[in-house]
Amino acid sequence: MKKVLVIDDNQAILNFLNIFLLQSGGFEPQTLQDSREAFDLLKSKKFDILLLDMDMPHVSGIDILEFIQKNNIDIITIVLTGVEDIDLAISAMKLGTFDYMLKPIDEEKLLDNINEAIQNVNLDRKTAESPGPDAREVLKHAGVFEHIITDNEEMIKIFRYVEKFAVTDNSILIWGESGSGKELIAEAIHKISNRKGLTKY
Repeated sequence: MKKVLVIDDNQAILNFLNIFLLQSGGFEPQTLQDSREAFDLLKSKKFDILLLDMDMPHVSGIDILEFIQKNNIDIITIVLTGVEDIDLAISAMKLGTFDYMLKPIDEEKLLDNINEAIQNVNLDRKTAESPGPDAREVLKHAGVFEHIITDNEEMIKIFRYVEKFAVTDNSILIWGESGSGKELIAEAIHKISNRKGLTKY
């Protein structure tokens, strides 16, 4: 039974996710509306998964993610937000978020993401501790990055970012020094998203 903490200032969303997780089976949900209580709860009780809203009064989702990272709390985090903000999504992923989903919540996709996170968490940890030949197994589109030769942890994270944001309709700006691989990243974005316009620097 996976213990899931849901933090959101909207009680209706909390009620919905609580019922959804209970009906899905295999989950023991706990909901929290007041984000100010998140720090003590995360330190005092062990959770496997965190479903986290970003825009909340008093304590934001980013504040909670920073707290989790600072205190080395072992938890899988999936962000649920009503705002499509690429910068915020990147910040959340840099702080260890597994996925970034927009509201209204697609129940089937959420359940798929939770199950995928559970399946991949051990491999993610292995990659973070000692990246090796199988490090790319965490990628959904590993083939599009085959021309970029690396097993560096930070590059694998960048590939994860590319996979998440290439499927959005947002414009993507790629910048970096000459020879840093901007063209290869742009090619990967095209292959994943089939987008025709891309600004590169």
